Amino acid sequence: MGDKSSAQEAKGAGKDVIKQTQKGSNELYKYVDLNGGGNLVDAFRRAQSTKNFSEVEELIEGFRVKFLYNEGVGKDIEIGELVQWRRQSREVQAPSKRENAFTFFFTKCTSRVEDTIEAVGMDNYTLSENTGSNTRRVYWDISQRAAVGETILHLCFLNATRVHYDIAKMIIMKYPPLVDDIYISDEFYGESALHMAIVNENQAMVHFLCKHGADIHERAYGAFFCPEDQRQSRRDHAGQEGIVLSDETNYESNTYWGEYPLSFAAGLGLEDMVRYLLARGACPNKQDTNGNTVLHMMVIHDKMDMYDLILDYGCHCACQCEKPLTDVLNNLGFSPLTLAAKLARREMFDHILTRDREVFWRYGEVMCAAFSLKDLDTLTSEGHINENCALNIITHEESVPHLALLMEF
Repeated sequence: MGDKSSAQEAKGAGKDVIKQTQKGSNELYKYVDLNGGGNLVDAFRRAQSTKNFSEVEELIEGFRVKFLYNEGVGKDIEIGELVQWRRQSREVQAPSKRENAFTFFFTKCTSRVEDTIEAVGMDNYTLSENTGSNTRRVYWDISQRAAVGETILHLCFLNATRVHYDIAKMIIMKYPPLVDDIYISDEFYGESALHMAIVNENQAMVHFLCKHGADIHERAYGAFFCPEDQRQSRRDHAGQEGIVLSDETNYESNTYWGEYPLSFAAGLGLEDMVRYLLARGACPNKQDTNGNTVLHMMVIHDKMDMYDLILDYGCHCACQCEKPLTDVLNNLGFSPLTLAAKLARREMFDHILTRDREVFWRYGEVMCAAFSLKDLDTLTSEGHINENCALNIITHEESVPHLALLMEF
């Protein structure tokens, strides 16, 4: 089973934010609300009794003209425009103080679309990962989103009942590209239906979404999924979806799961989902905004079993990673091993060392083994000083847990 408390927090907080802004003026909530009801839900329940789903199909077909770009074909939206929306949603007052915060920032944002994109609050730093695309294909009209930038599909996954999942399947069967539409407000920006199915621990829906084209490398950049000490530093890049953050962080947050679906699944301890996503080509070397891979995330969340699973299975994943998983450094220059030293994860630190050792012989409880000095010693193989080595980190920290790590040497 996964981390129930974190998963429940994610679902509960998502509903709380939306409920604060959920008023009758937002038409999407008339179809699916956050109390398990809505016109579409009522029609589906009637259809279950009569076995006649024509009313449900008619309501879903009505989305084509009413809510979708180009009757479901989609539209390429400039990344700069989406980033403007996200920035505006960050700047508005708390949703509870407005009748409809999303409508507010939509009006404010669209009045400035023709202005220069490099506005106040947008920075021009080069991000660690740039897709090279200036647009994102969007299917649900961004002016027809609900309170925090969600579509009807996201509302179904927030409710997460059997009825809502069945409705979601009907919507996806009618409009498959909707699986890749994301939240566009700052709080949950980038979260897709796939992220939500993982948080809901619904293996069947993860498979259904992937089968219908869900992007297994979509990134949830939202503030909700950011380390708590970085949330105030969030800035937008003018032409890229990535968020600019202060590098300094302790990585602490119950919902910092590493942005990618694979990291979400691993962070929640969902072994079957991790295996499934790896088999479908999810890359364990992908780095989030902090430069952390899924292995770094396992150190942060102190999940040794999941660390082993990814290291053993991930090396043979369909993406064929060229760089060894344990060699990737995050933005602060830490490998998984040195990050364990920095965070004083003693058991994880010992576990990683033990995995990497070479055993020459054993005799009863006596063993002769060699440990690699890479990431441990202050000198690199080229003779340079490595300030981010485990020994240097441990000896310069002053906490009691770090002193305990000295016992490993």
